[in-house]
Amino acid sequence: MLRRSLRQFILLGAAVSMLATFVLFSPNSSWGDRDNSRLCALQLILNARKLGFKVRNGDFGHLEKGKWKQYKGLLYKGSTYMVVACGDDGVKDLDLFLYKIPEGTLATQDTSSDRTPTLMYSPKKSGVYVLRVKMHSGSGNYTVAVLYK
Repeated sequence: MLRRSLRQFILLGAAVSMLATFVLFSPNSSWGDRDNSRLCALQLILNARKLGFKVRNGDFGHLEKGKWKQYKGLLYKGSTYMVVACGDDGVKDLDLFLYKIPEGTLATQDTSSDRTPTLMYSPKKSGVYVLRVKMHSGSGNYTVAVLYK
């Protein structure tokens, strides 16, 4: 039992370390930038892991006011998904939208007036979905992550 717990602890530490490397020290980041979106996202991811979620994938980028970026993926019935996003200091309002494809129907959204939107969704059946990250107000860097359990 102790050996298994130690192995799980080591694997968790390695996963968090790899995630921190991806989020914080990507080739597009520099020590002098003002992008704290990756630090913010990392904190949200660590909080979600305490609730049993695992990281599926993530991305980062830059958006101007009114612009958006889409991500397409397969979501599975029986899983619960959490999407977290954070914008840096120039971001005033970042929104998330999740659409069911091919119908194009809106499954869920977070349009609250903040720079840290979060979605929770449990699909009733497996299928292709599109996640849209939209810069409603402000402009700047963002980080988004999809988690599941």
